[in-house]
Amino acid sequence: MEELREGCPMDIRQLEYFVTVARLKSFSKASSVLYMTVPGVTRKINALEEYLKFPLFERSNQGVILTRAGEAFYEDAVRILQMTRKAVENGRMLAERTQRRLCVGTVLPSRYLRSICQAYSRNSVYKLPLFYRQLTSNKGIDALLDRRIDLHLVVGDLPARAGIRYDLLIKEAPKCIMSIEHPLSARESIALSDLSGEILLLPPPGSSGYFDRLREHIARRYPAIRVETLEDAVSTYMYIEAEHAFCVTAALGGLDVPALCYKDVDPAQWNEHIDVYLARRDEPNPYLDDFVRVTKARGR
Repeated sequence: MEELREGCPMDIRQLEYFVTVARLKSFSKASSVLYMTVPGVTRKINALEEYLKFPLFERSNQGVILTRAGEAFYEDAVRILQMTRKAVENGRMLAERTQRRLCVGTVLPSRYLRSICQAYSRNSVYKLPLFYRQLTSNKGIDALLDRRIDLHLVVGDLPARAGIRYDLLIKEAPKCIMSIEHPLSARESIALSDLSGEILLLPPPGSSGYFDRLREHIARRYPAIRVETLEDAVSTYMYIEAEHAFCVTAALGGLDVPALCYKDVDPAQWNEHIDVYLARRDEPNPYLDDFVRVTKARGR
């Protein structure tokens, strides 16, 4: 160990100088590549040879060639530099992943979101920490544009917005959410005509084309249904449980509330499927591309 501490300690830069001179077979050409003077490069190589205690080059007027010891050292030096660069890249990537996270906005947390988390942890390239933020149904796209969230889980189709792209995840048959204490909860499926005189909660007008069409369909065909506007998941579910109201949504958009249940909506009276999208800002981002790839593959 004492011998290693003597003289000029070898560092990565010295290996880079040596490999460059060996590759170009010239101190002059190496000096141009390294942005150094020829005497400066020569001093670096001389110091390295002094530290190693064996010559690396045979010098002549025609240039330099490696000695036999220099050839062996060159092969190892190249490998060391490659491993060093890879170690630095891996460390930087890990540091960036540690500092980054993905925030997914959604109207309602659900079993579906948990399955996304499981698929992401298994199949993602980056495996960033995932965070979910509850949003009111008409605020998700604004949150995306303001960069308060990275992605937004959208139930129902939305009007196009500049700077936003949508990735279709799945198509779902609509479900009707109700209290398990309501007499209709005993049925396998619910027809819209069954809700005559009842309160049906739907997202605000203009927030989803799907629910706008449903609202118009009910007003035209089933005017006895009292359509009201839902605002957020918690208050909506409490209202459904307390007032025996109803809500039409996708099955993925539901909390695990023991007091509530999901029933199919009779397709004879409303046969549209609900499109479920993942919305994101329309800009290059490998982390979001990775999340969308995993999420879409999950449904196959």
